Amino acid sequence: MGFRQLHRWLGLVAGTLALVLGLTGALLALDPLVDAWHAAAPAPASSVAALVERVQASVPGAQEIRRLPSGALVVFGFDGERALASYVDASDGRVLGAYRPSVSPRWVKNLHRSFLAGDAGRWALENQRQVVMNERRQRVDNQPYGRILEEAMSHAYTVHPYKHSVIGSMEHLDAAQEGFRYPS
Repeated sequence: MGFRQLHRWLGLVAGTLALVLGLTGALLALDPLVDAWHAAAPAPASSVAALVERVQASVPGAQEIRRLPSGALVVFGFDGERALASYVDASDGRVLGAYRPSVSPRWVKNLHRSFLAGDAGRWALENQRQVVMNERRQRVDNQPYGRILEEAMSHAYTVHPYKHSVIGSMEHLDAAQEGFRYPS
């Protein structure tokens, strides 16, 4: 196999991978917009306490009320030992029907994440972490008065997030590698 054939096949595989990552990322970005487009008109504003009372009256075992990105309300609870998930009407708390999340967005999300999970994801995270650490060394740690702004901000702001440096400390960057995981 010549160099050109090897180069062609490696390019095709890399291009296909980039295409799949791009398409799944675009689908993930557009999914909440499509849900919001299909959602019913929002109910008139009322207090959260009133909504909870109405929902508990119609769904006795309600444990959680969640507003989806589409604007729909879903109540999660238990009927004895059986888990329930139902759409509810925000205006009167009545059950509109069973909530069955679509399998396709979850499948696309898992496919998109699986490309950079495992060793490849850890390599990408480590690479970016090293870049940020090197930038911190160049801009802050190795400059004569590099830390003076950090010290001034930490004394000027006691509660506000400006108290901390935007780039973080080396301890924060070291801790970044320990918590690498994708939320489901």
